[in-house]
Amino acid sequence: MDDITEKSDEINDALVDRLIEARKAKGLSRSALAEACNIPPSTLADYETKRQVFPMNRAIRVAIYLEVDIFNPLKQATTENEEVQISINPENIQDFFMMLLKNDTSLKSEMTELKSLMHEVLKEVKKEDTPADSSE
Repeated sequence: MDDITEKSDEINDALVDRLIEARKAKGLSRSALAEACNIPPSTLADYETKRQVFPMNRAIRVAIYLEVDIFNPLKQATTENEEVQISINPENIQDFFMMLLKNDTSLKSEMTELKSLMHEVLKEVKKEDTPADSSE
């Protein structure tokens, strides 16, 4: 097995583990999650037991539903009491979405909408980070 395949498998395994942990933390059964995310229960079972690789479009859908960060699955999960700082660079977001679209063109409208939303969020964050005018 080559290094890329090994790393890919490691990332998929970490992703699956993170999603299972989040599902269980929310007290959801596999079938309830499958129904909520419009994924056949047997297919979700195949992803969770690692018989199939979890496709990004479905992993994103599940992660959004579970409200869990999957973009760095090898990073240790944090406890509820720990603060997490996320640094987002708009150029990185665009690169990320372009990579997703290259791999799965069926996601184009969803990714375009999500990209737009992320840019709006970044604009709001930048406004909040800008110091107030001291002359007022």
